[in-house]
Amino acid sequence: MRTRLLLGLLLLTPRPALAASAAPSPRDAFLLGQETSADAKTLAEVEHACETGAAGPCGLPIGPLACRRLGEMYHDRDSTASSEKAKAFFRRAATAGDAVAAYRLSLMLDEPKDAAAADALLRQACDEKKNLGGSPAPGGPRLFAWPPSGLECGTAPASARAVRVIGDPEHYRAEVDEACGFLARQADEAALPGGPVRVGGDVKEPRKIRHVDPVYPPEAEEARVEGTVILEITVDRAGLVADIKVLRSIPPLDAAATHAVGEWVFEPTVLKGSLVPVVFTTAVTFRLAETKKR
Repeated sequence: MRTRLLLGLLLLTPRPALAASAAPSPRDAFLLGQETSADAKTLAEVEHACETGAAGPCGLPIGPLACRRLGEMYHDRDSTASSEKAKAFFRRAATAGDAVAAYRLSLMLDEPKDAAAADALLRQACDEKKNLGGSPAPGGPRLFAWPPSGLECGTAPASARAVRVIGDPEHYRAEVDEACGFLARQADEAALPGGPVRVGGDVKEPRKIRHVDPVYPPEAEEARVEGTVILEITVDRAGLVADIKVLRSIPPLDAAATHAVGEWVFEPTVLKGSLVPVVFTTAVTFRLAETKKR
């Protein structure tokens, strides 16, 4: 599974609904994410809305949201069949212009060709975002995930039930911003060097959050060998030491130095909004006087 799947988990949290006097219907509660599962009758209603592209309050298409919610439900089920159903529902919602569904679909696809097609749907949906923000016009924006500000239909505000069905507009805006921001993050990552970034200038050495002292080799101690081993280390995106090269060697001490440094852990480095591996030098010093103090 592609590494960016980790980033997509942030978007699977249930969305809050605005307060209202009456409880939403089972279908509306499911659409809002207040219910993660549904009975057969409710599922049939939601699937019908998905397949027919049914319109909801204010003329907004409720179909894409229904397809997306079905995709989320099947995504949470741990089986190959459910995963394929999730992809199918996400694809249907994405084709209808739902940026969040397109994003989630792209995170599920392993084949580069399929992922590229999902990314194209996401790009198309995000391009439409600039047209959103007012009341929907005939032939206008299709993104259900970005309701009009204030949920006004023409000059009349939407009913309390319409607000419940659509949910919190600001939360939807945040969801779409996160999904569409993925395209910008992809571009930033593509612009970064392919290998690790060398520390220097604006790229600071990461802060060490786990230190392990080297063990003085008994044979080196007996031979009274001491000194400083200089190492070049590569720290990966997770902050773990991925590679070590000895730049200045003291043969009896090299193995102990590399073993200790290999256990160090650093804070991950972020460059242009993306996690990047970094490379830098470090020194491990062995002093006989210090071993006597222990």
